[in-house]
Amino acid sequence: MCGINGFVQSQGEHSQKLNDIQKMNSALTHRGPDDEGHWCFQEKLYFGHRRLSIIDLSELGHQPMTSRSGNSTLVLNGEIYNYKELAQQLSGPTRGQSDTEVLLEYLEEFGIEKCLENIRGMFAFAYFSQRTQKLTLARDPFGEKPLYYGHFNNGFYFSSELKAFTQVSGFNPEIDQQSLGDYLKYNYVPAPRSIYAGIDKLPAGHFLELSIGDKCPDPKKYFHKIRSVDSFCTDEEVIDQVSLLLEQSIKRQMISDVPLGVFLSSGVDSSLIAALMQKQSPQPVKSFTIGFEDQDYDESNNAGLIAEHLGLDHTEYICTSRDLLKQIPNVASVYDEPFSDSSQIPTLLLSKMTRENVTVALSGDGGDEVFAGYNRYMWLQKAHAQLKYLPTSLYSLLKILPLPYISNKIDKLGQIAKAADLSEAYELSLQNNHSSDIYKFGQTQDPLAPISDPEDMMLQDQNRYLPDDILVKVDRASMAHSLETRAPYLDRDLYSYVAKLPMKYKIRNGVSKWPLRAILKDHLPEKFTKLPKKGFAVPIDSWFRSELKDWMQDMLSEDRLKKQGYLNPKIVTQYISEHTSKKKNRQFELWNLLVFQSWLD
Repeated sequence: MCGINGFVQSQGEHSQKLNDIQKMNSALTHRGPDDEGHWCFQEKLYFGHRRLSIIDLSELGHQPMTSRSGNSTLVLNGEIYNYKELAQQLSGPTRGQSDTEVLLEYLEEFGIEKCLENIRGMFAFAYFSQRTQKLTLARDPFGEKPLYYGHFNNGFYFSSELKAFTQVSGFNPEIDQQSLGDYLKYNYVPAPRSIYAGIDKLPAGHFLELSIGDKCPDPKKYFHKIRSVDSFCTDEEVIDQVSLLLEQSIKRQMISDVPLGVFLSSGVDSSLIAALMQKQSPQPVKSFTIGFEDQDYDESNNAGLIAEHLGLDHTEYICTSRDLLKQIPNVASVYDEPFSDSSQIPTLLLSKMTRENVTVALSGDGGDEVFAGYNRYMWLQKAHAQLKYLPTSLYSLLKILPLPYISNKIDKLGQIAKAADLSEAYELSLQNNHSSDIYKFGQTQDPLAPISDPEDMMLQDQNRYLPDDILVKVDRASMAHSLETRAPYLDRDLYSYVAKLPMKYKIRNGVSKWPLRAILKDHLPEKFTKLPKKGFAVPIDSWFRSELKDWMQDMLSEDRLKKQGYLNPKIVTQYISEHTSKKKNRQFELWNLLVFQSWLD
């Protein structure tokens, strides 16, 4: 796990460009505190790298890395889990034991398309071939590792994080108006755009090839998410195959030359990962849980019982409101662009605690998107079909009742009832309840993907919500503390099998993630397979009426908003009044606005 950056720039002095690549590197120190390096080709192409040493801790793992032939150079962020198998296909031996070297030699020998077809891992990399004079950027199938790129200063630049661009002399970023509109709707900026005009995210499962001196072409997709196919399998066959593939994924992802552990909540996803890790480990697996004083949010007691039953070496930390509040000033700098999934706060704390004990942690991320874990897959289609027959006057009546904690849900149901089709209902179910005129430049609207059933919702989540929200949250929070996280549910072979299964093998009798729950019964008492989903929420609704009230009112003051010119001061003031008076719960809209204001500062 590392940070990569670089650029193609034919103009300017070498000394200035060398200074730029070194400053870009320094901005990514948190992603790779163990080593750093840079490389240039003909004073036109520059690579930078910060290393978090995980596999082959010797100097033979140093990057940027040049091939045996001297014709190719690579910088890699991530891990190639099947590198030992790939090494056996190479025509010659490698000098060291690192996955980076195997990837480099494989690229040189077999080319980008065969390489992307055969590698298994999480990655973002930049590869240059002197033979073809081409620079190639690529990103893993699900977007576990980030990669930004764009043109400015008459050059082409790329980096793991946006903050590296701000170190380049002559970089004068402007806010992308459509990206800000998207952020206000979704709490994140969906790929391929970023918050900066002219800087894009390379979408998950894509690569691009750039000839030195040419303009950047459009990215090419190499990995396609898939729908189910009609097939007949027995329940036993499905359970056995999912169990086998998941165990193989975990075995590959447990390879490490540094201490390793697992994030553990009381949920099915992380509990099963922990159970299968312990099954393969001769020593107690180290597990880590964050708990909360507020019992409505706390899962630590059940997580502790699960750890005890599995024989894990368990560490938990019960965080106070003060612990959580102390993380808020870090959010803007950690996430680089506006990002307001509030579970980012406990994720930062969990990452900090875990890094004090291990360098790598496996997580349950991806379980919901691959195994149909979200409630919307079960209720949204039926709700949209039935709600449209209710009179609109009923929603108006419900909205005037003094029920602040369900008023948002009433608003949302009213919007879903008015949706023209399931595509629009799905989009509305995920969006903030912002007034349409909250944003000075108006709400933008990309064409809606056609959605006709829950499987389409899953595909949409895999293409956008997973890479742009869930994986961003974990990557930035963990790398801020130099912690590598790995997600076994996002194994490509496991996904390819599960995605083809009909929905009856994912949701059964109104219960999600059927095969995972069935497998978990072999490792834990059945009561632990039926615990309600709590998520990773924080009590920001009450904070905005207490500890954070003054900060909120200052950051969202009318004078400040008028000077900045992005948000409608009257609407924002209305939100604050509604929330502090308990007329309506505006916690998510206010957090969304406050994160933007913090980032803007």
